[in-house]
Amino acid sequence: MTERKIIHVDMDAVYYGLREFRSSSTVKKETIHMTLYQEAVLNVVRSVPVGWVVSYGQVAAYVGTPRAARQAGWAMRSLSGTPDFPWWRVLNNAGRISLQEGWDATPQIQQKHLEYEGVEFTSELKLDIERYRYRADKETLLSFKLDPEYVDTVLSKYDMGGLTTNIRLF
Repeated sequence: MTERKIIHVDMDAVYYGLREFRSSSTVKKETIHMTLYQEAVLNVVRSVPVGWVVSYGQVAAYVGTPRAARQAGWAMRSLSGTPDFPWWRVLNNAGRISLQEGWDATPQIQQKHLEYEGVEFTSELKLDIERYRYRADKETLLSFKLDPEYVDTVLSKYDMGGLTTNIRLF
């Protein structure tokens, strides 16, 4: 049986996109049941800084399930109503926004979020992913409770000629 964590979410604040939640007796709360995998995906996506992006494959690798980009995408889809979840910072490995029907947002909304954060698009729904790709450092990856040997493998996969820090290549 999959272990679940229960969190309480202010659904009005989620719907209206508010970032600050105020405690009030009039606020309706809804309980969201989250699997450990969903929680791991949420933590990884929350670690991506403003103005940077990751691929679905990176999210999968960073939670310890390499080659499971679709699984990471499905977990993200199930988390779409979670507060402080910057879902728009995740796109496919080609640098293209690839939201499918069923999300609460559109590809154009995702593009607007990224543009607001300073990400420039080369064409509609496409950006230079290597220019904006976030590469988690060893300390960050270890904070996700990954095996140190696996972390070294992940770092070498997303290493770009020894570059593991996040410096823009303009």
